[in-house]
Amino acid sequence: MPGTGFNLLVLMLILFPTGQLPSSRWRWVVYLYLAIAFVEVVAMFFLPRTLEGLDLIENPLGIEGSPIGRKPVQALVFTLGLIASGSLILRLRGGSWVERQQIKWLAYAAAAATVSLPTRPPKR
Repeated sequence: MPGTGFNLLVLMLILFPTGQLPSSRWRWVVYLYLAIAFVEVVAMFFLPRTLEGLDLIENPLGIEGSPIGRKPVQALVFTLGLIASGSLILRLRGGSWVERQQIKWLAYAAAAATVSLPTRPPKR
């Protein structure tokens, strides 16, 4: 499932680098995000499409003409991902020297990954 990797990445951003939330006020973001991620994963089970890695097999649970769409859920997930990135900015401004260095290394790795994505060879 492609959505689960991004969901875990967003949770990592909220908890990075200490493994704890920046403050107790961030709990609602995590609860909302977990609820939306759960809805997205469950909705993916009922989408009419071919199964990943098995191009010839249609999804047996897929409902044709289903009103379930992933676009609104993906928009919410992306928005909460931006909010999670904001938590890193707050930690960068108020964290200790070690935390700021860890966040800088994460930013360097993210920049390198962003630059390397367009240069990788296409899938066959």
